[in-house]
Amino acid sequence: MVLHKLPTYPQSRAYVVQLHRDAASPQGALLGRVVHIASGETTCFATGEALLAWLAAHVPAQPESPTP
Repeated sequence: MVLHKLPTYPQSRAYVVQLHRDAASPQGALLGRVVHIASGETTCFATGEALLAWLAAHVPAQPESPTP
């Protein structure tokens, strides 16, 4: 059996999304904040498009290197 050295869900691609108490999905009001776990970088968003744009801009291009 061969195990993959790279994790399926690397820490460099871990995020926390917190939805604001006033976020209302049926009305299309998606607002909150997102935090990149590895760097601590955070931003607030007021639309789903803004959240996706921030995530797309902050996903590391290369996955983590395997540890020897």
